[in-house]
Amino acid sequence: MEIWNQDETELADANRSMFREALLSYRLLFGQNFDSRSLFRSREEKRASSDGYIDHLLVRLCGSSKDISTLTDDDTFYEQAFYDSVIDFPHYGPRLEVLQ
Repeated sequence: MEIWNQDETELADANRSMFREALLSYRLLFGQNFDSRSLFRSREEKRASSDGYIDHLLVRLCGSSKDISTLTDDDTFYEQAFYDSVIDFPHYGPRLEVLQ
C-alpha cells in the first residue's frame, strides 16, 4: 500500500510539474513582452469574434501584463527575465532552446 501511495504522489508531482511548465511556456512564448501580447490579442479577438468563444485562461496568460503567480496555488509559478532551460523547463527545455 505504501508503494502505491509513493507512486501516486510521484505521478501527481510529475503532472503538476508538466502543467506548470505548459502554462509558463505559453506565457514565455506569447505573453511575456508587449509585442507578443499585442499580437496575441489582435489574433485572439479575430478568432473569438468568428466563433464566439473566449478562453479566459489563455487571455490571462498571453494577453495581459498582470502577474500570473495567482493562477495556481503553486508558489513557483512566476515569470522571470531569464530562465534556465534545465531547471525551469525540464520537459520542454530542449524544444524552447531551438526557438531561441
